[in-house]
Amino acid sequence: MNVQTQDWKTAFESERDRIIHALGRVVDGGIVEAIQHIGATSVPGLYGSPCIDIGLAVWPFPLEVDPKSRLDGLGYRPMRGYEEGPEQRFRHETDSFELHVVEPGDERWFHFVLVRDYLRHDPIACTDFSLKKKEAGVDKSRLFEASCPRQTSGGSVSINLHLWKRLPVN
Repeated sequence: MNVQTQDWKTAFESERDRIIHALGRVVDGGIVEAIQHIGATSVPGLYGSPCIDIGLAVWPFPLEVDPKSRLDGLGYRPMRGYEEGPEQRFRHETDSFELHVVEPGDERWFHFVLVRDYLRHDPIACTDFSLKKKEAGVDKSRLFEASCPRQTSGGSVSINLHLWKRLPVN
């Protein structure tokens, strides 16, 4: 587990461009509605593993055979247990990238972005969240997934509750 480095932003941008080139944006006749850098590597200073998580909102969802074969051509393989909805995941053969593919408008999409943006803008929450992750031994694959309100697995739920307690109430 490492702390975020600037190289991850550059690596995400490069991979984002490869994915968009392969799948195309919806406005250009492709299937990608949105693509975002999510997970621990998207938050400066957040403790996590050096795998870049990429959120991908696509239509149609779940991915059909042709887009899956294009991802395969980029080196992505389906992850066991995430072959169908509500979220499909693909891991790059180098283990450097993981795609989290969801339907546009899915609450998972908003969750990925909300948690990322909150931690980016609240350094105390980011530090506190990193410490809680270290203490609980939460690995990268469970960080944002475990924060999802539908998730109920293990020690990560307490991290989620801890994070959400810090959200300001207006």
